[in-house]
Order: sequence, then C-alpha cells, then structure tokens
Amino acid sequence: MQFNSLNSAAWNTSRDTGALTYMPYQDVQAYAGLYDSQKIVNDQALEIFHRQTLAMTPVFMEEDFSKLPPSKIEGMLHESAATLIALDTLRQIVQQLDARYVKPCKNPEFALNFPQSNHRPHLFSEGHPCLPL
Repeated sequence: MQFNSLNSAAWNTSRDTGALTYMPYQDVQAYAGLYDSQKIVNDQALEIFHRQTLAMTPVFMEEDFSKLPPSKIEGMLHESAATLIALDTLRQIVQQLDARYVKPCKNPEFALNFPQSNHRPHLFSEGHPCLPL
C-alpha cells in the first residue's frame, strides 16, 4: 500500500524552530489550516484501511469460507457497508481539500511570483507553487 500526502515535516520543523515568525500572520494561518485539514484526511484514510482489514478477519480465521456462520458473514457485510460510507465521506472531504490546493494554481500571478517571493519561502511547500494562501 502506498499513501502519498502533504508531508508535515517541513511545517513542524519551521513551527518548532520559530521560522514562522518571518512570515505574514495570514500566510501562517492559511498553512496551519491546510496542514490541519490534511492531517484529518490522513487519519481518516488510515482508520478506514484498518477498519476494513478487521472486517475481513473472519475470512482468515476459517479455512473454508463456505463454512462461515451467517452471523459472521452478516458482520462482514455490515462492516464493509460502514467502510463504504466512511470512504464516501472521505471522498467528499478530499474534494474540498483538493479545491483548496488547486485554487492558487488558477491564479497565474501567484504561481509565477511564488518562487521569487521573499515572504513565501519554499520551506513549507517543498517547492510547490500552488499551495493555498
């Protein structure tokens, strides 16, 4: 399984070392909100993965799947349905977060000026000019 997301190491390091004091407050707030939202997405995705793994446990406990009692099959179906609901909710959250990532990319002035900007270092974006502000 591979899961890519916004890495918070640069943000945490910058926050912990006081480097954020060199950025405008509004920019710091925007980045903080973005990283908080990304953490929610990451945590939810891992929880869904874990939940579905547990839901399938009865399959690995019984050598012959056809011998599973109806209650176990019903439990797996119930947990799988709950996982699908959680996935749909996560999809909606990710779509909203994606819009926050994409919005600055639609502003050519922001994208073109970002690398030269003195108050928006690449420190937090890891070189990506289209993070929301």
